[in-house]
Amino acid sequence: MVSNALVPSSIAYLYQVVDEGLHGQGRDTERVDQLTEKLCAMYEKLVAFRDRKEKAEEERKALKRFIKP
Repeated sequence: MVSNALVPSSIAYLYQVVDEGLHGQGRDTERVDQLTEKLCAMYEKLVAFRDRKEKAEEERKALKRFIKP
């Protein structure tokens, strides 16, 4: 699993490589496609993590309200 601290920098790096691939002399479209797929997968993981984090916060708050004397 990708560390949350690494996700933004990894995504930025992949975007940079994709941009270089599109604007380079060779225009390696196969490599761009591979990197784009990786970007999409990383983004989906990030969204899922944020959703789980938000749900956990909501559950924690509900538990605190339930346990309060």
